[in-house]
Amino acid sequence: MKTKLLSWLLTLSLLMTMLPTAALAAAVPGVNSGTVIYVSETGNDSAVGDESTPLKTIGAAFTQAVDGDTICLLSDIKLVGKLVLTGDKSVTLTGKAGETAKKITYQKDTSTDLYMIEVGVEYGTATKTNLTLENVTIDAEAQDIRCVRVCPGSQLILADGATVRNGRAINQDGTTGTSDCGGGIVVDNGAKLTMEDSSSITGCSAEWGGAVYLSGEMEINGGEISNNTAVGDIYEINGVNRSASAHGGAIMIRACRADYDTAYDAPAKLTMRGGTISGNAATSNVSAFGGAISIIGTRDTGSLTNAFIMSGGTISDNQAGYGGAISAYAADIYWQGNTSIQLSGNAKITDNIARNYGGAICLFGNNTQNYTDTLTMSGGTISGNKANSAGGGVYLSAHGDQMFMTGGSIRENEAGYGGGLSIRSGNSGANPNAAVYLLGGTISDNQATSGYPTDDSYSERLYCGNAIEQSGELYLDGTQMNVSGDIRVGCTTNFRTGAIETNRYVTLVGASDSMQNYELTSYDDESLDGRVVVAPGTITYGTETYSVADAEPYLSHFTHNHKEIITDTDYTAETGASSQAKSLVLYGAIQKFSVTYTDGIGGTSFADEVTSDLRRGTPTPAFTGGTPTRSGYTFAGWEPSVAATVTDNAVYTAQWAKNSSSSHHSTRYTLHYESNGGTTYKDERYSSGTKVTLDKTPTRESYTFTGWYADKALTDKITNVKMTGNKTVYAGWTATNVPDMLNGDDHYAYVVGYSDGTVRPNANISRAEVATIFFRLLKEEVRDGNLTTENTFADVTDGQWHNKAISTMAKLGIVKGRRADSFDPDASITRAEFAAICARFNTKPVENSGSFSDISGHWAENEIERAAAFGWISGYPDGTFHPDARITRAEAMTMINRVLCRMPQSESDLLDSMVTWPDNKPSDWHYLAVQEATNSHDFNRQGEVGESWTKLTSVPDWTRYQK
Repeated sequence: MKTKLLSWLLTLSLLMTMLPTAALAAAVPGVNSGTVIYVSETGNDSAVGDESTPLKTIGAAFTQAVDGDTICLLSDIKLVGKLVLTGDKSVTLTGKAGETAKKITYQKDTSTDLYMIEVGVEYGTATKTNLTLENVTIDAEAQDIRCVRVCPGSQLILADGATVRNGRAINQDGTTGTSDCGGGIVVDNGAKLTMEDSSSITGCSAEWGGAVYLSGEMEINGGEISNNTAVGDIYEINGVNRSASAHGGAIMIRACRADYDTAYDAPAKLTMRGGTISGNAATSNVSAFGGAISIIGTRDTGSLTNAFIMSGGTISDNQAGYGGAISAYAADIYWQGNTSIQLSGNAKITDNIARNYGGAICLFGNNTQNYTDTLTMSGGTISGNKANSAGGGVYLSAHGDQMFMTGGSIRENEAGYGGGLSIRSGNSGANPNAAVYLLGGTISDNQATSGYPTDDSYSERLYCGNAIEQSGELYLDGTQMNVSGDIRVGCTTNFRTGAIETNRYVTLVGASDSMQNYELTSYDDESLDGRVVVAPGTITYGTETYSVADAEPYLSHFTHNHKEIITDTDYTAETGASSQAKSLVLYGAIQKFSVTYTDGIGGTSFADEVTSDLRRGTPTPAFTGGTPTRSGYTFAGWEPSVAATVTDNAVYTAQWAKNSSSSHHSTRYTLHYESNGGTTYKDERYSSGTKVTLDKTPTRESYTFTGWYADKALTDKITNVKMTGNKTVYAGWTATNVPDMLNGDDHYAYVVGYSDGTVRPNANISRAEVATIFFRLLKEEVRDGNLTTENTFADVTDGQWHNKAISTMAKLGIVKGRRADSFDPDASITRAEFAAICARFNTKPVENSGSFSDISGHWAENEIERAAAFGWISGYPDGTFHPDARITRAEAMTMINRVLCRMPQSESDLLDSMVTWPDNKPSDWHYLAVQEATNSHDFNRQGEVGESWTKLTSVPDWTRYQK
């Protein structure tokens, strides 16, 4: 019984390490050490409480129980009046294993009961009462009673087989209050609710928070919250009684005390790592917010920020008027405070429906300019959601609503306007608009159903933003953000005159010559002369700064549905004759550059020639003097080579070759090394007839050098070359095969992230973790054929989570101790130790490159050189290797991928639905390596070492090797 709880606690702790399981395994006892107290409807509270003479009531059993005990129900139990369970202890309440879950029901004995069960105490000094439910059902049977209240300082865990259902908190009298909140469970501030696999909350209803009213903390690691309802209250609206103000079909998050209407001074927080929230609804006729989750502020909370953090699990098939899945609401008086919604990892929000705005998520600020509703998306998927009006994926209403997207996918959503996103403007005043910062990720295959192609009644078809409806503030990183479908750029008009009063625009905060292409659209009467399209800007998000000083060169990446885009930023509407009707004009400052030609010797041959005021993209002006001359020298070209167009300030320096006297004339020739993707070498000059020994040993990622060849086809292998003319030698390569002991066929994830949703690529990695990674990457027959728990290390013993891995890898000769009797498992591994482990997998003879300047005489010199020769490791730009530095997680993943020939070559080789990380961005050098290491997948081989992912797969269960 309690073993399942302990297993869950172990699993949670393991997520905080790099490996799927970790060192805490040995510390967890295998059996329940507490006493089991039995309860039966036919029992007697004066009995002993064993299975043959059970107690009658849960309350008597709880009073008798001490910390760690279990209460086991032998029959269904009907509570007469509210059950209060309190005391500084942890107790499990369960039915017998293997039997149908026992049911706890309720019979009212007073008119004031609001809950069936109270965990902790509602008044006075808080207790640390921890209650775990397993294989038991709490059923309110649709009476006007809530199932459970978790009081300050206490905790409720719904474990395997625990169900809460049919609770009600509805009093439709036109006075919605905090006694109408949380049909299933109320969680006070300072209290915590946790859901694990195979638990559920279902069939509950309330005016706010059909299943849960959350003022404290809640974690969803598994289980299901389904078919719950927020019904709102009955109000007279225009002389007709209608239901209104329903918030949170499944969960209402608000830092206000239920039943007392007093604000807390600490925020409420929901964390979702797994499980499902599905089939819930906010059903009132008007003002129905958050089919699954509603987050709202409360009065007198100042800058308090309530939070929903989602890194896994699924929110699907929920319905509301605003925010089919999630809504956030802030206002001036009664709804004060901030909201933070964070999506990452494998979070999925799919197939939800909003009758009005925000098929998946609706941020509904009201221009108070005091509070913010913030959505951050670094991973996960928002897909298949629908909104009748606007924002099929996400809707942002007004000032204070903001979204930062650095990863993940918004796809296949639909709405009348803004199939993927709708960004709206608020009231007049400073900064009245909602703002979206698109800094990475993908928006694709969304549809705006009110426009093209369904509406063809105007003189031109309507464009309503299949990808984005932009009527607020939009910041776009053109280098990282992938948007397919149009961005509808709106405006505000004077409703009396029809004149445009405010233009909208896209602020470009990242660009390059190879940036993504974007389609801008608008209505015919919004495309007036002088309209702003792209406004260059600068923003800071996290530790990154995004800026573009001059957007003009990149305007070719923007198209418009029916009007011309003018690419000359000198153009203005006031230029008269050059004005063109209905044009889109780039807005931004022009940068000017200079080109300088210099002789490199202080102006002796010619004075510096400088051309200024050159705009980016213009042809580079040629040196006006033709070919420069210098007495006793021959001009040998410009350094660097003259670029075709201007991209920055440039200085070109003349290169000179000294003329030899006729009496000492000696012809010299150039030897060029064509490394074919390997180490780059400078050209060498030799006198005619010189015999040059080809002793350079280049390296190339995941390839082994086979020698130098005289021909491009690599048929004539040579070890030296005679300089009878200019010569080119060509490097030969063969792909380095995956070592025989390792599994190169199954590409499963061998690294997981931390509980905060990060992967920490720049952190260190321990020796035990490395040994365990390679142990799991062995071929099955090698691993199981050599499996052992015996070793010579005093610090690696039976019961430790890493014992079998280290013992087996030591038996194979792959890992070694730092001393004969000590492995030092928890120490961070060094770069030399890691390279040595890699090199021991392949005993094939190779030529050492001698490319590192700081490993001579080091104990691992030969192994480092061997690993480099196989293309598995590389050093630093200054030619060093830093053998005794601790290796980072990103460096380790990179090297492991090279050993296993797991080498995606670009983002296009990956899958949109993969797990992503906020601290592993596409612009990072380690991006592809980390994604490869943290996602299990099938693949197709591309070339000799590349790959393209075809499907995500699951990770094997390694727990059998940790006992």
